[in-house]
Amino acid sequence: GFEKLLAIKRILPHCAADSEFITMLIDEAKLSVLLSHTNIVQVYDLGKVGDDYFISMEYIEGCNLREFLNRLQKRGKKIDVDLALYMISEVCKGLDYAHARKDVNGNPLNLVHRDISPQNVLLSYEGEVKIVDFGIAKAAMNSTTTKAGILKGKINYMSPEQALGLPINGKTDIYATGLVLYELITGEKLFTGDTHLEILKKIQSTQLTEANFSDKLPDAVKTILAKALTYKQEDRYTSAGDFQIDLTRYLYKTYYDFTPKKLAALMKEVFSEEIQQNLQNEQRLQELDSEARALLERSDLQENIVHREVTPPHGQQTIPLKATETFMGKSQSASVHVAAQAAQIGYQQNVRTGHVQKKKSKTGLYLSLFGGMGLLFAFIVLAAVGFIYKDSISAFFSSGGSIKISSNPEGAKIFINQKNIRQTTPTRLDKLEMGKTYEITLKKAGFEEWNYTTKITDKKVIDLNPKLNKVTTGTIEIKSEPSGATIFLNDKDTGKVSPAKLEGLQLSQNYQISLRLSGYEEIQEVVKIASTEPILISKNLEKVTLASLRISSTPEGATIYLDGIDTNLKTPDKLFDLELDREYSIKVSYPGYKDFNKNIKLNKPETTIMNVDLQKIVKAKPRRRPQNNRQPSNPFYPRPGGSGGGGGGLYMP
Repeated sequence: GFEKLLAIKRILPHCAADSEFITMLIDEAKLSVLLSHTNIVQVYDLGKVGDDYFISMEYIEGCNLREFLNRLQKRGKKIDVDLALYMISEVCKGLDYAHARKDVNGNPLNLVHRDISPQNVLLSYEGEVKIVDFGIAKAAMNSTTTKAGILKGKINYMSPEQALGLPINGKTDIYATGLVLYELITGEKLFTGDTHLEILKKIQSTQLTEANFSDKLPDAVKTILAKALTYKQEDRYTSAGDFQIDLTRYLYKTYYDFTPKKLAALMKEVFSEEIQQNLQNEQRLQELDSEARALLERSDLQENIVHREVTPPHGQQTIPLKATETFMGKSQSASVHVAAQAAQIGYQQNVRTGHVQKKKSKTGLYLSLFGGMGLLFAFIVLAAVGFIYKDSISAFFSSGGSIKISSNPEGAKIFINQKNIRQTTPTRLDKLEMGKTYEITLKKAGFEEWNYTTKITDKKVIDLNPKLNKVTTGTIEIKSEPSGATIFLNDKDTGKVSPAKLEGLQLSQNYQISLRLSGYEEIQEVVKIASTEPILISKNLEKVTLASLRISSTPEGATIYLDGIDTNLKTPDKLFDLELDREYSIKVSYPGYKDFNKNIKLNKPETTIMNVDLQKIVKAKPRRRPQNNRQPSNPFYPRPGGSGGGGGGLYMP
């Protein structure tokens, strides 16, 4: 009756045929099963059902830190400084344990998580903080090394050495943890940009000091972060444990009445509906479990499930075979009984077919001798013919067509109708269906892909022996779930949709890949082509439930206001999590230019782009007072052109 609720992690169906993903999952299990710490999600087992590999792991009833932040934002709340310090100190505890972990021989594993981010920090409704997903972690004992070119991890939380593709260690995780702490307190990412490539360049070139930090941070926290976020690894905290000590010391010195129960109370307040729904689901599962147990306990049904009989040949005794000893127990008895019965039947048949030979005469003996020699000669001739024409003979007697595949060089993977048959050249494919068209693809690292399409029309063996051409450029293979996402390369539309390949890419260059599909979040990843071996990017697109607005301006660097509130964002940047069918007031302001104001309503769950051309303020020149040549309006004044000095008398116009 012992039960435990677990979480099952498995490879997505469209990636299940990829050996690299399977190896990564196995590596993750090998690493994670060695880690047993209260701040790390525990892994229990690695298994396989059919073609599906899976990891069973500790189930955390709660959410990840990113979901928590989004929920607070919708409620107009922010995380208190003391809670942020506590959560990150718990993350540091788990990292310190993992970084210091040794194998059974006492050798350091040199384990690095490589992807510390809000998505990989789980919070339980009881206030526990746990690190999850060592899927791209790397240790000294790993069988899978990081494939050249893939920058593993989320761009916004990378360290400088990680962004530059340099060797990393546990201090890379410390840097990423510092970036998460900065975001928790300020509500802003430290590194932002319009594209991932732009963010990557900032990380690669920016040396952070306390002057770079927001005034929302307490001065003491700025000092701690400055040490965690130093550009050079040697200047950072020696260990995550040292980082955690400084955080905890400041936490309890400044917030002396803080207790971890504060996090649990906030979680239960924010996620009250989810907690209530989980209780109802659990009660329903218990009811279903009771019904299932009652059904299985019925003896008649159990007999039908676990017992069967094999009907023997005529005249032999029926031997009952037991399929399983218990419903979840051993399954050996069936095979043992079947083997015993087969042996018994075979023995009886041999006895039944035995016969007594009679003596033959000499003539019969000679005839038999010559006949035997003739048969032997005929057999030799037939064997020679069969060896020479073995392919044709085999094809003739086979139930379908045949294709013989080899390549120069050998060892190319074979794909039939885009499905990996897990064979390499040279090989032979038999029993191919008549009248069916087969698309054959050969793939080998460092060589161009070779394709050939043929239709099986007769039993004649089709012989294929292509010479594979060497590749001098890189290739990126892109898949997505769902498919049909438009592929952008360095923000330029390639005209291709997933699944697709980008070929002919120059080596030793960074490329930004973007996937855009209406109704789904845009995905970006930076890839460096370091070798001719194809790089696979496979992404699971997330549906958009809220809208976003990307604003750019000329000139750039203008402040963005949303409903009259300064967002602290500068163009170009994006506003996330905007409600659909609600009217927003947007203002874009830049010194020396007229403010741009516009009301906008977003009615589609996708990113809307707004380009603003700001108008420069032109100062008006001071107006000159016009000269008035007209005479006063007095009707009586000296007449113009009057004679002499004696005056000209009076003039009335």
